[in-house]
Amino acid sequence: MGEARYIRFPFKFMWKKFLLERGLSESTLDSAKISYIFPWIRIPYLNEKYEVVKGRWFAQTSNKSKMPKYIWLRGKPQFPYNWHPDQWEIFLYICEGELDTLLLLQDLPNQANVVGLPLGALTFKNEWAEVIRKTSIKIFTLLDNDKAGQNGAQRIANLLLREVYQVIWPNSIRGYDVTDFARGNTTNLLERLSKLNYQLIKPIRSDLIVRRYRKREIIDNENDLEELKKIPLEVVIGNFGIKLIKTSDGFKVHCPFHEDKIPSLFINVEKNLFYCFSCGAGGSVLDFIMKIKNNIRFEAAANYLRDNYANTKSSN
Repeated sequence: MGEARYIRFPFKFMWKKFLLERGLSESTLDSAKISYIFPWIRIPYLNEKYEVVKGRWFAQTSNKSKMPKYIWLRGKPQFPYNWHPDQWEIFLYICEGELDTLLLLQDLPNQANVVGLPLGALTFKNEWAEVIRKTSIKIFTLLDNDKAGQNGAQRIANLLLREVYQVIWPNSIRGYDVTDFARGNTTNLLERLSKLNYQLIKPIRSDLIVRRYRKREIIDNENDLEELKKIPLEVVIGNFGIKLIKTSDGFKVHCPFHEDKIPSLFINVEKNLFYCFSCGAGGSVLDFIMKIKNNIRFEAAANYLRDNYANTKSSN
């Protein structure tokens, strides 16, 4: 990571204390096989066919350079954390991340009834939704108190085609989550959560979302929108003067949507999608244009792409 010099002591002794102060128990850390190899707290996904390990950064550098909070040390998960569909009963809590999930399962009679999204609030996948749609369990989302959390809950409802209940946290702090609510105390955590208010999130059909934002003169047929989404993201992002760094499956760049000292926005060339593992921004080339041009409307982004990239085709 550049010329950063890591300070090792005393982090090799403090990482466990850090997790215990969050409310996690020694037995939970042992059963989840949480470990520390400088400078990452290692969180394995035990139910994956191939070993997947997520790392939470736990160190500091002598020049105080900012490191990513989370990074994948090995592999990428195919399922949410603690994913055991065959053991679900009555309800399911969906958290944002692994540590929130571990914290909550300590107080659940059935520890399978909580899962954690591994890639952020907005990355709930349709294949996961297909599994849940086969059940009649009630869904509660405990996502962070921010726009991404709210939009993530709506995305889950849309994919599930059913109502979900998003928690209304008793604090307006942006990013407030399960760990903040617990305050290091897991005693009666489930009961305390049950007493909170929950917002009913109703699903919105994807075809209605498209109709809401588009005008007929912009998108003349159903294929037009798909053609716009095929415009290569790396070309569009590069034309904004953003340096592209080649990766195994695409590119990474310094995210233009926040102060990003280490490249955290990744472009998947095969799927032609982008996602920032720091701020959560992500989506198609249309989403990128809408955001980078000061949150312009969908139809304005479509016009921009048609005017500037009409003959640009994806290589996929």
